[in-house]
Amino acid sequence: MFRKNLQEIGASETLRWLGFLVLLGHIMTFLFVMPEGILFLSNTLNPQCWSYFPGCELLHMPSKLFWLFYFCFYLCVSLLGLISFYRGQIRRAFICLISATALKTLFLIIDRSFMGNYHFMHVLYCLVYIFFPQKELSLKILLAWFYLAAGSLKLNIEWLSGAAVGGGPQFLPPILQMWSYAYVVVLELIVVWGLFSVKPWIRWLSFAQFFIFHLVSFYWVGYFYPSIVLSMLMVFPFSWINPLPEKAIPRQAIVLVAILGLFQVTAFFSEKDPAIFSHRRLASMNMFDARSVCAIGFQLHQDEKLMIFNPDLRPLGVRVRCDANIVLNQAKNMCLESARIKNFKALDIAMLSKRFTDDGFAEVYKISDVCPLIEKATYAQWLWGEI
Repeated sequence: MFRKNLQEIGASETLRWLGFLVLLGHIMTFLFVMPEGILFLSNTLNPQCWSYFPGCELLHMPSKLFWLFYFCFYLCVSLLGLISFYRGQIRRAFICLISATALKTLFLIIDRSFMGNYHFMHVLYCLVYIFFPQKELSLKILLAWFYLAAGSLKLNIEWLSGAAVGGGPQFLPPILQMWSYAYVVVLELIVVWGLFSVKPWIRWLSFAQFFIFHLVSFYWVGYFYPSIVLSMLMVFPFSWINPLPEKAIPRQAIVLVAILGLFQVTAFFSEKDPAIFSHRRLASMNMFDARSVCAIGFQLHQDEKLMIFNPDLRPLGVRVRCDANIVLNQAKNMCLESARIKNFKALDIAMLSKRFTDDGFAEVYKISDVCPLIEKATYAQWLWGEI
């Protein structure tokens, strides 16, 4: 398998340049997560664990120097791979890409503070590039699924009204702002099929719309997300310039998209709103389809004292700070540290959440004396946030 992948990449100029761009995405990842990444991973007192890895504190090491070395090694491997792809040293470049992807995947798994679709999409793209046959077609199919999933999430008043992104560019009249939100849905659900058209002018017109859309999105989300997506999107024009003979769609790509689609549909048809009960989106896309608002309250019972406070989740991203599992994880960390809290008796937690456009809040958690429940919780309970 290793040899076949090398042969496919070495025989395609398109794949060599895509490999170059993928590794450029790893370098941008380093710039994006530093230096906060060191602080996240060295935080052993209050680590932010994914629900599928509630014991992530075991991999959080307090040494900041260790994580500095880790990220510098990640950068060096990515740079070496980038240079190797440019020089046509395919074997070395491919090994560097595998190593960089493994290093990135590891720190994403260890701490949920890195949560973001830009990382999820980039890692998936890397894995398809590394392991799948007919890489160009497989990557195109994956990109199309990204857009279709993102567009389907935006079919709600939260996105179409602009509430999800906090409003549009002020230099546009309100009516054009409203139309622009609807245009994005049309772009991701309909225009995306134009990228596969047999007519060159339709393909290039469709690509131009996506290219402009991602350039404009810098206004809302900054440089990192659009840059990652644009680097992945280049598979389309590169393959049009150097076309390969048509082949059947690879089964691996079909299976991957089917699995991802199953996760997406499961969250969509959940009896609870996945934008609020966010653990239901554990393995699905999580776009700017909603802006969650939440109220969190912790009550710490001591001998003759009751302390009421809200965990400070402001340093976390907008889509993370109202994450139900993050709140439960905060409670778990406090319970683990209960021996150090003077006269600790019990901890009660409560969380209300809603979409920005909703009239009322939905109760996510209201649990008295949560620590014994956390201590006895099964893995399935952690996974689904049903403690």
